[in-house]
Amino acid sequence: MKKMSESYKNTLIAILLIGIISMTIVYANFTHYLNVRAQTGVKSSSWNVHFENLVNRTPQNDSNTAVINKVATLSTIKTEIYGLGVTLNKPGDKVVYTFDIVNDGQYDARLDDYVVGTPHCSKNSSLCNNIIFDFKYTNGNKISQNDILKQGESINVTMTIAIDYFVTSMPYENVYIDNLTGVFYYVQN
Repeated sequence: MKKMSESYKNTLIAILLIGIISMTIVYANFTHYLNVRAQTGVKSSSWNVHFENLVNRTPQNDSNTAVINKVATLSTIKTEIYGLGVTLNKPGDKVVYTFDIVNDGQYDARLDDYVVGTPHCSKNSSLCNNIIFDFKYTNGNKISQNDILKQGESINVTMTIAIDYFVTSMPYENVYIDNLTGVFYYVQN
C-alpha cells in the first residue's frame, strides 16, 4: 500500500471539515426556521355545538290525556335527545318538548344530517302507523340539511310526538311508545 502524501491528507481533512461545518449551519438554520414557525402562535379554538334548556311543554288539559312514562334526556357529549317513552290514549294526544341548539364554539356550524328515531309501539300495534313524531324550529321553519348555526347563536327546536287526529281505530289496551330519539350531526361550516 502506498502512503498518502501529507498534503493530500490535509486537503481531505479540510474538505471533510468544511462539509461538517456546512451541514451544521444548514441544520441550525433549518431547526431555527422550524422553531420560529412553531412559536409564531396559533390561537386555540373550540368546537362546541350542544343542546340546552330542555322544557316539557305538553298541554295539560282534559283534551290531552298523554302520559310521559320516561322523560326525555339531552346528551351531554353530543347533540342527541333520547329516552322519551310515552303512552298516548286517543287521537290528538301529544307530548311536546322544546330545547335549544347552541353554538358556543368558535366556528359557524352546518347541519350535515339529522336522524329521527322510528317510533316503536308495544304489542305490535298498528297504531305506530298513525304516530306523528317530528322536530321543527319553534319559529315554524322546517329543519333542513345544511342549515347554518353561527358562532354564538342558539335556536329553539320543538319536538312533538302525537297520535294523528284522523285515526279511525284505537287499540283497547294502552300502547307504550318508545325509540323517540333525535340526533343532529353538525360540522364546521
